[in-house]
Amino acid sequence: MKKTTKKKINLFKIQKSLIKIVERKKKIKASNMKDKLNYHFIGSELLDSIELINFIIEVEENFKIKFSSKDTESKDFRKLSGVAKLVFKKLKK
Repeated sequence: MKKTTKKKINLFKIQKSLIKIVERKKKIKASNMKDKLNYHFIGSELLDSIELINFIIEVEENFKIKFSSKDTESKDFRKLSGVAKLVFKKLKK
């Protein structure tokens, strides 16, 4: 996947990138983008623990950010929409 730079990034692009990252492993059981973003991917058996770690690493590398333990333990980190918001906030800094 092409590396995303901090310039000219918006929430929609982040959301699309996150869906692509997850769906390279397993398809999200939803028919549209909104439902995919609101799907609880943690605890849904979509990603096992190793796949979740790989997801976090890939997102960090792709967007050149670092998640803190506070980020990954937050309620926002349960759905891709929340992860996208966290990424967007980090890129705005």
